[in-house]
Amino acid sequence: MTIAQQLFLEGEIYGKQAGLVEGKQAGLIELATRLFQRRFGNLPIDIALQLRQMSLERLSEFGEALIDFTSVDQARQWLATPKPE
Repeated sequence: MTIAQQLFLEGEIYGKQAGLVEGKQAGLIELATRLFQRRFGNLPIDIALQLRQMSLERLSEFGEALIDFTSVDQARQWLATPKPE
């Protein structure tokens, strides 16, 4: 295999992996949005923008935390709190 072929193959693999991550992220954002809307109504734009910037792990955590929120303000407080490491 030539270097060019190897680089092409590595790029193809990276592209597929990036596509999978983007697909998972889009699915988690959609689920979190639907859960939020069911519980509180329309998703505020500030929260929607934050969801788009989150990692997969943080999106999953937000989805779980939605169960316990009793207000939109609690969601905002959760989002403002840095993730403990």
